[in-house]
Amino acid sequence: MTREALLRIVHEAVTNASRHGQADNVSVEVRNGDGVRLSVSDDGGGFDAAALQRGAAFGLFAMRERTEALGGQLHVSSAPGDTRIEVVLPLRPARRS
Repeated sequence: MTREALLRIVHEAVTNASRHGQADNVSVEVRNGDGVRLSVSDDGGGFDAAALQRGAAFGLFAMRERTEALGGQLHVSSAPGDTRIEVVLPLRPARRS
């Protein structure tokens, strides 16, 4: 479930960077340590990050919904040439056999 949600978030972020931001470069980074941290950044035209708060951006809203369903947080910052979508998921307890 977590992998699928993260893949969908990456897909949406990369698609948005290309389609709407006309980014030349997109970077995806995943770190796994004290939880999972996924970061997608691009050099596109940027967007109004406040649209997420207003519910005006369906793709961003879907990313937030997926993140929160996993108990995580979504952080969005955007300016021309520097947009970053970051997902932070808590460390999950190990499964017992």
